[in-house]
Amino acid sequence: MTTSFIRTTIAAVAALLLGAVAFAEAPVRIMQLGDSLTAQSEARKFLYDKLTADGISFEFVGSKGGAPLRHEGHGGYTIGPDESKPGSLFANIEEWVPAARPDIITVLVGNNDYNGKAGVDPSNAPERMTAFLDRLHTLAPKATILVSSVLKIAWKDDYAGPLNRALPDIIKQQQAAGRSVHFVDLHTEVDLIKGERPYDKPGGDYIDGTHLNASGGKKLADGWYAHLKPLLKP
Repeated sequence: MTTSFIRTTIAAVAALLLGAVAFAEAPVRIMQLGDSLTAQSEARKFLYDKLTADGISFEFVGSKGGAPLRHEGHGGYTIGPDESKPGSLFANIEEWVPAARPDIITVLVGNNDYNGKAGVDPSNAPERMTAFLDRLHTLAPKATILVSSVLKIAWKDDYAGPLNRALPDIIKQQQAAGRSVHFVDLHTEVDLIKGERPYDKPGGDYIDGTHLNASGGKKLADGWYAHLKPLLKP
């Protein structure tokens, strides 16, 4: 066995080991996907700080925002497919998801499906959510998908109720198909305080009854954190 052969073998083994280490230490890619509640930066900043403090190797990915708080939150978007404006998640994930290559996708959408927006039928929101998750899994078959119920709003107690009640069964059907899809009931778990009209006074969690202020954003971040932490390792 020649010296050159030994050196070549050692170099090859070292390269393989380095490659394995690099792969093991690759940050987990988290895509936060949704409407304006996802686009708001407060919750994502709180969530980023909590995960960073835990020493977790991760990065937020998406076409919106700048590092380290990239995301895929789009104001006014519905679940889709539908004819609403400015658009739907269903109509765009074929572009967003392959580009971001997420390992974990958090989904918070449905608010705009129930606010009277033209071009969208709230009665078929559960069926459209099923079609959306089917498509999302096709685009990211190895990703873990966390699907939240629609959050509370300040002026209606059962907002998006039909979708929220349907989601547990929708997720069970996804799981029965062998998919890594999980229900996150942030509607129940995130205790948002209505506050006084016009909902931007101290003591409440809303800016306008739908969107969250800093205290509401922290609660939303805590909710996502509770479900993301078990999936992530320092």
